[in-house]
Amino acid sequence: MANSGNFNDPLFLHPSDTPGMNLVNDQLLGVENYEIWSRDMIIALKAKNKIAFIDGSYPRPCTPHQLHFLDEDQSWALFCDKVFGQESCCPPELEKVGKTIVRNCGALPLAIVAISGLLSKTSRTVEYWEHVANDTHSELDKGGDGLCFEVFSLSYKHLPVHLKPCFLYMAIFPEDHKIKISKLVKLWVAEGILKPMSSRSLEEIAKDNLKDLIERNLIQVHAYGSRNKIKTCTIHDLLRDLCLREAQKEKFLCVIHRLNSHPRSINNMRRLILQRSSDEEVFQRQVFDAKNLASCTRSLICCESEYKPIKLPVCFRLLRVLSMDVAYSCEEILRLVNLRCIHNTARSFPNLSNTLEFLFLLPNLQTVSIAGIVSETPINLPAEIWEMPQLRHLKMERGDFYLPDPSSTNSKNGRRDILVMKNLQTLCTIRNFRCTNEVVHRIPSLKKLGITYRRFPSGFGWDHYESYNLVHLRNLESLFLNGYKNVLQNLCLPRSLKKLTLENCRVPWEDLTVVGSLPHLEVLNLIHQAVRGREWNPVEGEFLELKSLKNFSTDLVEWTADSSHFPRLEKLSLGHLEFLKEIPDGIGEIQTLRSISLVFCSDSANSSAEKIQEEQLELGNHELQVRIVGPDRKKHSVG
Repeated sequence: MANSGNFNDPLFLHPSDTPGMNLVNDQLLGVENYEIWSRDMIIALKAKNKIAFIDGSYPRPCTPHQLHFLDEDQSWALFCDKVFGQESCCPPELEKVGKTIVRNCGALPLAIVAISGLLSKTSRTVEYWEHVANDTHSELDKGGDGLCFEVFSLSYKHLPVHLKPCFLYMAIFPEDHKIKISKLVKLWVAEGILKPMSSRSLEEIAKDNLKDLIERNLIQVHAYGSRNKIKTCTIHDLLRDLCLREAQKEKFLCVIHRLNSHPRSINNMRRLILQRSSDEEVFQRQVFDAKNLASCTRSLICCESEYKPIKLPVCFRLLRVLSMDVAYSCEEILRLVNLRCIHNTARSFPNLSNTLEFLFLLPNLQTVSIAGIVSETPINLPAEIWEMPQLRHLKMERGDFYLPDPSSTNSKNGRRDILVMKNLQTLCTIRNFRCTNEVVHRIPSLKKLGITYRRFPSGFGWDHYESYNLVHLRNLESLFLNGYKNVLQNLCLPRSLKKLTLENCRVPWEDLTVVGSLPHLEVLNLIHQAVRGREWNPVEGEFLELKSLKNFSTDLVEWTADSSHFPRLEKLSLGHLEFLKEIPDGIGEIQTLRSISLVFCSDSANSSAEKIQEEQLELGNHELQVRIVGPDRKKHSVG
C-alpha cells in the first residue's frame, strides 16, 4: 500500500500495521458471536480508515497489492522515520548516501528497520554512513532472510561494548518467548555484565541498556504494565539466531536443546541454557555428565525445559545464577558459595524453610525469587538476613515470610553495629511486618514492599508493629497491603508511593481520601473486599496523577464521579462488580482515557461502558477501547 503520508488515504499504512496484527481480540466462532464480532470489526476498520475496502466504496485495483516489499519512496519514508523520528527529515548532505543504504536493503522492511536502528544511535557524518553503505552493499546479493541476517550482524558489530553482552544474553530465551523485564533485569545484574556508574543503581543501568536496544530495533516491546513501563519484550527469530551464533562463537553461553547437541563441548562455557530438551534417560545422563565437566559454569538456566536434574553436579561451586524448577537440598545450596541469584519455580519444595535458612548463609546472594510453590504457612527468615549487604530482591509470589527483628548488637564483639542494607529494593511478602525505627534505618533504598497483616498474637496490637513508620520509607514506590481491620487508620503511607494494591482490607470508601492525597500515585488496585460500602463519592482534587484504576470484587453499587476526579486516568479495570449500576458518564470525558475493561460485571455496568464508547465515537474519539467479559457474551473487544 502507498505510504503517501496522507493519513486519510485508505491505502496509507502506519508502521504499526503489520501482517498478522489483531484488529479485534475475539475469534469468529460462527452464528453465536457473529453480531458482536461484526460490530467490533466495523468499528476497528473505521478507526483505521479501512472500511472502504469492505463496503465497496473503494474501487478494486486491477492487480493485487504485494505487501512483502516496499517501493523506493516507501523505503525512504520508513528509513527517515526510524532514523530521525519526529524530525523525519534527512540532512541534505546525508540524503544521497542514505538512499544508497536503503537500496542496499533490497526493499525489505525488516532490513531497513535494523539498519536505521543502528544509524539512529551513531555518528551522523557522511564518512560513517559511507562506511555503512559499503558494508551493506557487500551483502546485497544474499537477498531475503540472508540479507536481513547480515544487516543484523552489522548492527551487532557496531553496538557499543557495554551493550553487546546484554544483547547476547537474549539467546537464553526460547523462540517467541514473552520475556519479563523484571526477571531479565535481575539476571543482568547478577551476571555482572553491566557497566557500573557511581550515580545510578545497576537496575537503572539495566533499564537504560534495554531502552537502548529497543531504540536500535534489536528488541521489540510486547506489553506495557500499569505504570506504562515495559512489562514484557520479544526478540525476532532472525535476531535470536544471530544472538545464538555470536554467543556460542564467543563462548558466552551454550544452549542445549536436543539429544545430539554438544554435550561434551561445554566444559569451557560460562553459561548453560537447557531448552525444550528430551526427557529420555540417555539425554539426562549425557547432560549430567557434561555438566560435571563444566567447571567454568557460572550460570545454569532451564527455560521451558522438560529436563529435571536429580541433583546439582559437585563442580558447580562457581555458580552465580541458578534458575530451575526443582527443589534442592541444604547440602547442595551450601556448596554454592558464589551464588548471587536463584529463581525457583518448583511446585513442590519439601524443606523450603530449612533450605532458605541455609541459603541466607551465602554471602554474595543478591536475588531470591520463589514462584512455583504455594506456602500456606509463613516461612521464618533467619536472623542472618540482616547481615547480607548484597541482598537486592527477596520475593515469594504465593506465600509469606516472617521477618525477624534485627539484632541490636554484633555477637562477635558485643558492640552496637548496625549494618545498613543499602542495596535492598524488594521485600515481598512479609507477614505482620514490624516497622521499627531500626528496620527503617536499615532498608533506606526499599522500592517494593508486600505486607500481609493477619490476626495478631495474644497481647499484641497495632502499636507493637509500629506501622506508622512506613512513612519514613522515602524511596518506596510500590506497596501491596493484604489487610486487617482498621489497617489504613493505623499506618502512614509514604508520599513517594506510585503504586498501591489493597486486598481484604475492608476500608470504608471515605477513608480512601488518605490514598487520594498521595501526590505521585499512578496505580491503585482494589482487590477482593479491599473496600466496603455501597457508595463511592471521590473528592475533587484527589487522585491527580492516577493513570490506572482497578476495582475487583467489592460491594460498590453507586459511583459518582466525573472527569475532574481522575483527570489523568488512562486505564479503568472493573471485575466481579455484580451490583454496580453504571460507570459514571463523566469518566468517558477524561481526555487521557484509553481503555475500559469489565469482567463479570452487571449488565447495567456493561451497557454504560458501551454507551460511553458510542458517545466517544460520535465525538471522533477512536482511541478508547472497551473490553467486556461475561457469561452471556464470552469476551468481546471494541476499538
